[in-house]
Amino acid sequence: MLNKHNYMKGFIASKTALKKSEHATYILFNIAEPRKYKNHETGEYENNTQHFPFIAFSKTAEFIDKHLEKHQHVIIDFRMDMQKVNILDKVQSIIRLTATAIESLESKNSVKARIERFAEKDKVKETDVEHHESLETDTDIDEFITVKQKRVTDKDYDDFAF
Repeated sequence: MLNKHNYMKGFIASKTALKKSEHATYILFNIAEPRKYKNHETGEYENNTQHFPFIAFSKTAEFIDKHLEKHQHVIIDFRMDMQKVNILDKVQSIIRLTATAIESLESKNSVKARIERFAEKDKVKETDVEHHESLETDTDIDEFITVKQKRVTDKDYDDFAF
């Protein structure tokens, strides 16, 4: 039997403020997953951190907003959903990683020490990198919620329709 859960360990790279739309309370956040690979030319190991965008709803979103901070080491149980959205007047399919549960993997003191360590690095990055706002709107999120609710109640849909 296959495991129906997807788990990821990583660090909270960024998070938005808790948002409320017509149909849901949610938060958007990114998880940084550190990865290393061996450069075959130099023989040295190099960092290749991957960033993954997540969304969380209701109680999970409130927990993240209240208890978790940037740079905190966490483990996330999530599901993958696909949604068609209108971005810059073009319909595109996006894969949405929806956090269903999240737990911290370290103590508050450990988080505080990491935040202090990264504070100077964050200042440098803020001056070097433009901040990108999400192109999605509350309407996109509401549509995502209502489509999922409809699928659960109808149970008469084709998962493989494109």
